[in-house]
Amino acid sequence: MSGLAASKRQELPIRTPAHVRQVAPSPRILRAVPALLLGGALGACSGDEAGGSTVGRAGAAEAPPPAVIAASAAPYQPVQVIDDGWVTGTVRVAGEVPADTAVTPTMNHRVCGTRIVDRTLQLNGDRLAGAVVWLTDVRTGKPLPLGRRFQVTNEKCLLEPRVQAVVAGGTLNVRSADRVMHRTRILRHGSGETLTVIHHNDFGQVVPDDRVLARPGLLELRSDVHPWTRGFVAVFDHPYFAVTGRDGAFTLDEVPPGSYTLAVWHERFGKLEQPVTVTAGDRTPITVTVGAVGAAADSVAP
Repeated sequence: MSGLAASKRQELPIRTPAHVRQVAPSPRILRAVPALLLGGALGACSGDEAGGSTVGRAGAAEAPPPAVIAASAAPYQPVQVIDDGWVTGTVRVAGEVPADTAVTPTMNHRVCGTRIVDRTLQLNGDRLAGAVVWLTDVRTGKPLPLGRRFQVTNEKCLLEPRVQAVVAGGTLNVRSADRVMHRTRILRHGSGETLTVIHHNDFGQVVPDDRVLARPGLLELRSDVHPWTRGFVAVFDHPYFAVTGRDGAFTLDEVPPGSYTLAVWHERFGKLEQPVTVTAGDRTPITVTVGAVGAAADSVAP
């Protein structure tokens, strides 16, 4: 169509059919339109896509799950500990323990292998390795460790160590020992908030990050490439923590005398708490017993 024809067409009057009655909106409707539009926009942004809390059918917002490791309102204060005590113990599993499960990788067989055994339960008899143990309410005590550089390594498409505990304010070196591409996602456990994604393209690459360990909490590490990969970093603002070894044992030393709450967390069993009293110059033995998968968990002192 030529430009002249188009121009003539645009100038044609728009005729309203005789049976259609044109009615101007009333002032009340005009005033109501902005409010309706605003309400619709707020309603569209109230769900998960806007980053808000989830609203159930009853209209009440679902509370986020409690943090496994909560930050304290009072800062930790290093002091000279006189007549300190020790907390020593083991973490055990009661009940029938399920057999190991395995996954079959769909890629990178040369590096990852063709069969990977699930390592969430590392047992020596009934003693459980990889459990994090700490005092939840200690606010004074021995000095914080000077070393603040920690490392986790992608090795054969798994994270080593799978579980570790560190001091807040340090640097986490994320290393790759594999000749494949890795994308390690670091999240806040429970909330699922992504803190960062670390990219690796080749063997030996180390990427440091000094932001993810800024404050106390439990971090979960996942792989965007290999969905079976998992790791955990427990971050504390005090020095009274440990991870159980192969024998399920742990030790918290130089503890000021007093009454505390001892917490134990494991990725399969969750978090347990029990009171503990530390006496000057003495060792306080504790045995924490967790139930096998599907059973109730409890904690007992000998």
